[in-house]
Amino acid sequence: MRINDYATAKWRGIIEGYYGIPYSNEDIMSLMEFGSDFKMNTFIYAPKDDPYHNSKWREPYPQ
Repeated sequence: MRINDYATAKWRGIIEGYYGIPYSNEDIMSLMEFGSDFKMNTFIYAPKDDPYHNSKWREPYPQ
């Protein structure tokens, strides 16, 4: 018997892309741990209320 344990999709993960309060760093780290249990390999940061994703989109994120 042979069991292949891998995903068929190249990109698997979570998109933080909604209107509302962005996730905290602790929430994001928890999502990373959760995602690793399910072989997720992508996190896309795109919250709509982030000013650098919205009105300040031409400015780089602060360091």
